[in-house]
Amino acid sequence: MWSIGAATHEAAPSTINSMRGQQDAAIAGSQQTAIKKEPIRNRNQRVGRNEPCPCGSGKKYKNCCMRLAR
Repeated sequence: MWSIGAATHEAAPSTINSMRGQQDAAIAGSQQTAIKKEPIRNRNQRVGRNEPCPCGSGKKYKNCCMRLAR
């Protein structure tokens, strides 16, 4: 025979307040950085595929250093 007792459920801890605090802290931290970072740019002269390779081999760039870059 089974005897069924009274089931009691405890209240789950509230995570809404802690999540709200974390979100507010993240928003405040993101708004404090006013310095915008500059993107990385290649300021050197670009080499076309059919131009001579800048390494001095005499080959076209596409057959020399461009293949090594892949």
